[in-house]
Amino acid sequence: MMEENGKKMTLPIAFLIMLIIVAMIMTCIKTGVGIVVPLFLSWLVVYIFCRILGFDFDKVFGAGMDAFRKAGGAMTIMISVGFLVGAMISAGTIPAFIYYGLQIINPKIFLFCCVIITMIMALATGTSYGSAASAGIALMGVGEAMGMPSGMIAAAVLTGALFGDRISPLSDIPVLCSGLVDCDLFKNIRYSLWTSVPPLIISCIIFLVMGTSFGDSNYNATTVNVVLDTLSKNFIITPIALIPVVVVIILLIMKIPSVPAIFAGAVASALVAIFYQGHGAAQVFMNMYSGYKLQSGVAIVDKLLNRGGLTSMTTSIYILISAVTLGGMLDAIGVIGAFINPVIQKINSQFKVIAATMGTSLFINAIGSAAWLSNILTAKLMMPLYKQEDMEPEILARTMEDGYIFGTIIFPWHAMTIYFTGVLGCTWASYMPYLFFNYLTPIFTLAFAATGIGMYRRKKTAVAK
Repeated sequence: MMEENGKKMTLPIAFLIMLIIVAMIMTCIKTGVGIVVPLFLSWLVVYIFCRILGFDFDKVFGAGMDAFRKAGGAMTIMISVGFLVGAMISAGTIPAFIYYGLQIINPKIFLFCCVIITMIMALATGTSYGSAASAGIALMGVGEAMGMPSGMIAAAVLTGALFGDRISPLSDIPVLCSGLVDCDLFKNIRYSLWTSVPPLIISCIIFLVMGTSFGDSNYNATTVNVVLDTLSKNFIITPIALIPVVVVIILLIMKIPSVPAIFAGAVASALVAIFYQGHGAAQVFMNMYSGYKLQSGVAIVDKLLNRGGLTSMTTSIYILISAVTLGGMLDAIGVIGAFINPVIQKINSQFKVIAATMGTSLFINAIGSAAWLSNILTAKLMMPLYKQEDMEPEILARTMEDGYIFGTIIFPWHAMTIYFTGVLGCTWASYMPYLFFNYLTPIFTLAFAATGIGMYRRKKTAVAK
């Protein structure tokens, strides 16, 4: 933070700044303007208060740019995924997944299958991003063809992807959190099972019940047959069309970084589209840029496949730029510290430490719009308190990850929310009611903190007399 370069940030002023920004965002969303404009205008709010309080705006803005540069990887993934989706549809990969999925998966257990499939993929590859961008997209197509609400499918996909990512030793989330608090990675993952497995089990049961209800009343075999017939007329549906997604999965399992793996999948898709599906090279590249375009005469098929391309991610990229930069600037002038420091000073019990960690993670995610920023600041602020209460550092890492599960997808302007809604082709509001796993995780975290279940303290070494 940069408080020494200007007047010290006080809680009333910090509250006023946040009130103005939130009011701008809510007003614009309610009037249909969207979230991009108020987020960019919030930079002006920061500038005005910098002038009033005596902060050097150039340095504050520089801190915002530093925050954005650190989050630039997310934007690169968004761009690469846009290319991948446009190319995979051209290659017939996503149509083939939909085609085979409609024939194989029983609609009564479809939502449960979404959880299991994306969980296994995220666990094996260590990335919820890659899981959503490959299996997730295909499952969205299968479910929508069955007539299921897109938000319901997306929630099931995210449940599996986030759980698998959470407990995978290949994932950057447990690796980062373990490194920040200097604890053992596999011990952290083992402790994480306490607060993540019960919410997963309950979520799976709910999805099974919801799926049974859907299968009995909503499934329309005629619509499914029309979709199958339309897909087979417009694409060559064979296992060859699945090669691109196999390429992506293998590369991710081999620990190839997400961006090169996704781009490799896009190249493989382009080759299959040109040499197997018979598309012209120019058209395939155009699909990678502006998205696939199909006019089959069947509305549901056109809705499923008219997506992808770099341009489909532009709004998401704008939100990411504005939100993450704003978070960096607010941190630089001390807004985050003004809210959090008074609370930290009053903590004197195990439960309060856990609750404060969750609250801090949630607050920083809301302002900073980036999981990495939340984890870094939360670890820095909370480590002394865990030592004070003699709690093992793995408990701090676990609680930070619990905050990540809850806080990174409940805010429509957060980088992860932007990514998932863009990739899965649904709105934030549509999947929010079904994110049982994400809502239950902090409940179990706090319940275990209150009861002492699953809580571990440091082993004290005896002092020789």
